[in-house]
Order: sequence, then structure tokens, then C-alpha cells
Amino acid sequence: MTWQALPELMGVGTPETAVYFDSCRAPRNRGDHDCTGVVSAAEVDEVPREAEALRQQVLDWLAREHPTLVSRLA
Repeated sequence: MTWQALPELMGVGTPETAVYFDSCRAPRNRGDHDCTGVVSAAEVDEVPREAEALRQQVLDWLAREHPTLVSRLA
């Protein structure tokens, strides 16, 4: 899955999330290939918080749209 597909899959409220995670990917790729120190410590600390928020969004979406799947995950 690419981040650009997230709004198509989950709808309203996710375009900003998709843009955020896609923007996190670009500096990481530059760091892998060009140089180090491209990402600040604050940015590193922010990503897990945003990932947990996205996880909760996905679980809420699943509960609304596919409740039988959520019951299997519990």
C-alpha cells in the first residue's frame, strides 16, 4: 500500500495523515542514500505518536466499516 491510497481506502480525515507519512518517507530515503542527520530527534519522536494515532484511526474505521473483522482481532 502506498500512502496515497489511504484516503481512497479510508475516506475523509485521512488525506492529512497520508501526506504526513509520505513526507516522513522522503527524508528517510535521502538519509539512506545521500547523508546522515537529515531528520531531527523531534521528528523521530513524533513518528511513533503519529503511527499510534493512525493505528487507532484504522481500528475505529474497521469497527465502523467491517465490524466482523474487528471481532476476530480481539
